[in-house]
Amino acid sequence: MRYLSLMLMLIGALLSANGSDIYKNSFNSVVLISTKEGVGAGAIITDSGYVITNYHVVEGFTEVTLYVANADSYENSMHTAEVV
Repeated sequence: MRYLSLMLMLIGALLSANGSDIYKNSFNSVVLISTKEGVGAGAIITDSGYVITNYHVVEGFTEVTLYVANADSYENSMHTAEVV
């Protein structure tokens, strides 16, 4: 249910904003996720740093590296992967 609320908020923002507003408001939350076998994308969804991505990006991996907008990188252990 929490994810449904998040999606509805995002849809509302998309409908009420133009493209440049969406870019400005979301640019710093986008992350590049690197694993031993490839890369994918995700988004930081909480102030404490939780990242949401498609499951296939991290499936089978426990160690990932996150790259953020300012070019910093963070090696991270995944705490959980949840299919919703």
